[in-house]
This record gives sequence, C-alpha cells and structure tokens, in this order.
Amino acid sequence: MNLAFNNIYVDYFGEDMQPLVRQYAEDILRRVPSQNQPGSLSDFDVFRLSLRIPSLAEADEGTLRGQMITFFPSGFDFKLSDGTQALAMCEDLPWTRLGLPSTSASGALAYPVATPKPDHLFGYTRACFPPPIDFLPVGGSYGWPTSRSPWPFLMMEFKSRSCGGNPWAAENKNAGSGSHSVNCIEKLLSYVRPAQDRQVTDSIAFSCVIDSYSATTWVHWLELEGDNARSGPKPRFVSSEVDTGLFKRVEEIARFNTNMQNILSWGIGERLDMIKGALSTIRNNPTLLELAPSVEEGGMEHVEVGEDAYD
Repeated sequence: MNLAFNNIYVDYFGEDMQPLVRQYAEDILRRVPSQNQPGSLSDFDVFRLSLRIPSLAEADEGTLRGQMITFFPSGFDFKLSDGTQALAMCEDLPWTRLGLPSTSASGALAYPVATPKPDHLFGYTRACFPPPIDFLPVGGSYGWPTSRSPWPFLMMEFKSRSCGGNPWAAENKNAGSGSHSVNCIEKLLSYVRPAQDRQVTDSIAFSCVIDSYSATTWVHWLELEGDNARSGPKPRFVSSEVDTGLFKRVEEIARFNTNMQNILSWGIGERLDMIKGALSTIRNNPTLLELAPSVEEGGMEHVEVGEDAYD
C-alpha cells in the first residue's frame, strides 16, 4: 500500500480523471501527425507489425522490448528549429529519490515508494538548456532525476506475460515515476507562479505499458480540486489510464504509434517551452528562489526496495 500511503493514486479505468486533464491529454493524443513527423509508421509498416506481434506471445521481456521499441520514434529524429538534438532516451537507469512525493520524510523511509527505474524514458538533452543550470535547486536533483535526461515526460514499461510479467505491477511502477515527474515540474513552477495561477495540465506527464497483446497509455497529474488539492495538506498524485489498444487490431496499432509521436512532439514543444521560460525567469530574478513555497519532498535517502513496494 506504499503508493496510497504517499498519496499516489492509480485510476485504472480513467474514471476519476478531471475533465480538463482528459481533454488536454486526448487533444495531444488525437493530433493528426504531419507527413514529415518523425517516427510515423506507414500502413505497410503497421501491417507487417500486426503479423509479427503474435510471434512475440512466448518471447521473454528483452526480446519483446527490442521488437516493440519499433513503436517509438528515435529521439535523434526530433530536433528543435535551430537543429538542436532535443530528445534523450534512457534505459534502466534508477532515478534520484528526491523528487518522489511523500507524506513526510520519515514516511518515505517507513513506507517507501520504490526507486523509479523505467525500462525506457524520454526526456531532454543537455543541449536544450543553456548553462549554468545546476546552480538552481530546480535544475539539480529535481530537474535531473538521472544524469542523462532532465525533466523526463514519457516513461515505458514492457512486460512478458509468458515469463510471468504482470501489467498491473508495471502500471504501479509507472505511477511512481509519473508522480516523480509531476512533482519535479511542480517544484520548478512553484518558483515562478503561485498555485492559484497554475493549471492542472501544466505539470502532467505520460507513460505506457506494453506487452505482446496490448498497450495502455497513462497520464499523470496532480489533483487541484477538493480535499486533495495542491494547496491542501495532502496533495494527491493521480495516474489515469487515457487510452488502450489491442495489437490484434491494425487500426489500434496505428493509433498507439500516433500516440507516441504526439507525446514526443508535445514534449519538445509546449512542455519544453514552459520549462525554458520558467528557468529564464528564475535566472533573471534569483530572489524568486527565496520566496517559493515548499513542495512535496519525499525520498531524501536512496532506499532500494522490491516491486512489492508498488502495491
């Protein structure tokens, strides 16, 4: 029950998603990719994939991961208008625990959320942010949960059912890394905007769970309304399923590929612009660092725990 203890809630069927979150997430996923958008699969590619996927039913996780990564556009294909390589993809890197939400520092040790370690993640390259950035609290441990990719926004877990992989466990793992991503953006924005001036959609992140049968896409967000609001004593970090697709249906393979393209394009578009704008504001007004309210700070110490911490 460690997720619940740390106010991380998994909304398995998307029933508790706030309308604004649902609309914003679906607007991103349903965008029509441009013809030159990186990573787009042709109709023939999708058809070939639909024939190959059934052969993965008995594959181990490593084989499954190597084949399914076809869905994800190469980060090297996504560049900014000035030619800067924008996306960094990392594999199996444990994150710093500092950004994990927690009810208290002692609670983080007594009932820890497992250290996030997604199978794959997408964040940004260092080239996206002009130095120096590490001198900022929001550009150090919070902004860089791994040494290679600041402010990750898309996490991926792969599971082989034939080898005992459990999609439910993967969804809970993503809930931990998703709450970390949301909390780190909240930390950044707390320096430049009061809580009442921030939208619930400002700090969202995405994740997905993939096996040989299906893929689910999730959105992670911080609840702003009711007793669990950001300004309340116990803000609630929510992971909501926003889309699911079965790989036996060609049209759902194509839709999942589009989901991934659109999330990556959003990440180096609106989201990156927001992060760079906040950093610029802080750099030009360093006194803001002294005025910002505290944000949930949970994992002060590195605690290695097993998958049962995701219950």
